[in-house]
Amino acid sequence: MSTDTASTAETTCVVTGGASGIGLAVVDRALDTGTFARCAVLDRGEGGFADLQERHGGRVRFVSCDVSDEAGVVAAFAEVDDWSPRIGGLVTCAGVARFTPSLELDQERWDEVLSVNLTGLMFSCREAARRMGPAGGGAIVNLASVSAMVGYPRRLAYSTSKAAVAGLTRTLAVEWAPEGIRVNAVAPGYTRTAMVQKLIDNGDIDHDTYAALAPQNRFGEPSEIAAPIVFLLSDAASFITGVTLPIDGGFMALKVP
Repeated sequence: MSTDTASTAETTCVVTGGASGIGLAVVDRALDTGTFARCAVLDRGEGGFADLQERHGGRVRFVSCDVSDEAGVVAAFAEVDDWSPRIGGLVTCAGVARFTPSLELDQERWDEVLSVNLTGLMFSCREAARRMGPAGGGAIVNLASVSAMVGYPRRLAYSTSKAAVAGLTRTLAVEWAPEGIRVNAVAPGYTRTAMVQKLIDNGDIDHDTYAALAPQNRFGEPSEIAAPIVFLLSDAASFITGVTLPIDGGFMALKVP
């Protein structure tokens, strides 16, 4: 067995939003590479979980969870405890995107985005860290976005939530380092997921226009986001913490000097 995955290979990775899109690709990558022994998928609906179960059998477990509900997150992690003795990784993929002109943004729509993308992410990090610390440590990767780093119209709630994720990640990386817990984030560019396809179908974004914003002139694939995430979870990244890594086909290279 590779020494890069030795300390995580007998543990479980919890993936919120793991039944579709980037989260589903993370589960596949984490198990296919042997980085983790098991993956617990926390999601509102089963989505593509049946396909994961067909590929990985008893190494995956679905736990119904709305991350915006604190009690629900606590209960979901307790269910994971009953299934697996040790959580070594967490990836927070659960998220929503709602694009609304800022002058029309009301509290309901604001809260909908922030409660999932930020507050629910915080609950998930907290519950994972409560288990990782006493067990000797672990690794967390949060999903931010390139929208955290550049301004887009009609994305106030979404961009705010993702910028806050980057700040949360830095803070927790410093606070939890003595517990042996590394905390990083990734900032994907536009990626071929069902959520992005819905935005295209609704006319919120134009595929060709947004693909052309990156030097590679295309959207990313979920597997291309999953690979760096699993690297950040592994012991190969043991000296990396507090970082938000763009995975964007060069998009930020055009936007940030």
